[in-house]
Amino acid sequence: MDIDWELAHSLTVDDGQGIRCACELPSSEDSYNIVVGTQRGSLYQWSLPSQTLTPISYQHNHSVTAILSNSNNTYVTGCKDNGVRIFDATTHELKRQLDGHTKAVTSLDWCAENILVSGSWDGTAKIWNITTGALLGTLPDHENTVSVCGLPSSDSKNIWIATGSAGIAQNNTISNHSIRIWKVDISTGDVSMKSKVSNDHLGPIRDVALDTGTSFLLSCSNDGTVKLRDVEKGECLQTLSFPIDDPPMLLSITTTSNGTLVAGAEDGHVVFWKASDGSIPPQLIPHANSVWSVLSLMNSDMATCCQDGFLRIFTQSHDRRASSDIIDKFQLSVETALQKRNKGPSQEEVSKLPKWELSALQQGKSEGQVQLFQKEGVAIAAQWSAVSQTWIEVGEVVGEPNQ
Repeated sequence: MDIDWELAHSLTVDDGQGIRCACELPSSEDSYNIVVGTQRGSLYQWSLPSQTLTPISYQHNHSVTAILSNSNNTYVTGCKDNGVRIFDATTHELKRQLDGHTKAVTSLDWCAENILVSGSWDGTAKIWNITTGALLGTLPDHENTVSVCGLPSSDSKNIWIATGSAGIAQNNTISNHSIRIWKVDISTGDVSMKSKVSNDHLGPIRDVALDTGTSFLLSCSNDGTVKLRDVEKGECLQTLSFPIDDPPMLLSITTTSNGTLVAGAEDGHVVFWKASDGSIPPQLIPHANSVWSVLSLMNSDMATCCQDGFLRIFTQSHDRRASSDIIDKFQLSVETALQKRNKGPSQEEVSKLPKWELSALQQGKSEGQVQLFQKEGVAIAAQWSAVSQTWIEVGEVVGEPNQ
């Protein structure tokens, strides 16, 4: 049945930074028990409906860009300081830190019980035993940032992993973004790449995930599409496109327990495909800022992590729908952000931007950093590629004409 998704809860913290990621912890008392990681490196735990907000004392050195929980009273964070950290889900005490990546860790997934895979800007994915802290193997030679996804396996000796890469900048374009399927012997650490599919997206691959209901491998990209793939070879079986002519970059992908496929976008949209075959038109819910990640919840609801500092929960259950006051505030925040965005930069603001022809003299601070430049009298956005040490032009920054 085609039932629209609606806002259920809207939660924020006094952190001053965006919420980058979230995971759900098991709870016997609350409908939701969620830990979030922020741009500033903080962790918070939200419990609903008890309405308790608990700041977690541990402070990361940089942005928390990935977080993942399991049923063994554990959650794990990936951080821009290159570290993977393991926490006790009850006390929130740091149990172990896993060091080995040389750049930011931005993707995490489980391969088997207590076996973790982490993806990094350093072009590798690493497999860890979180109980012992041992590094079990490394998946090398990716093109820039790596997204990771554990795959089903009936073999206790071997695990299977899918990875997606962001590609390499060449002549102001990005190419060779690839999906790989790996087999790893966890007793010896031997890794073998079983399949590779390159360039079927038109832009960097930003996330990979498994649709457990259909067993499709999912990938989303800067090209604004989601591809449903064969889980053994990674080949594309179907493409879902963002339903506007100039699609935004899709940053995160998940599926809910009732089969809805959900993607979060750089421009703040969240798109819900309620039928993977595209037979039902997708639903769009705009946010005030970039939606860094989307999370499926245990009760068939889902959550969005937004740069505006809010975690929002959406539901198809009318009984869990938010009050009209909360919904009105959310819609007002979106309308205000849209009005501000549509104004675009003034000519005075454009004139103060660094010149595009001198961009080679300005080095980016981190992979994926977005910077505005002045090019032929207009503002353009460019993204930093750490691998090629160049700025890649994304497009013109436009808005409605100033009145």
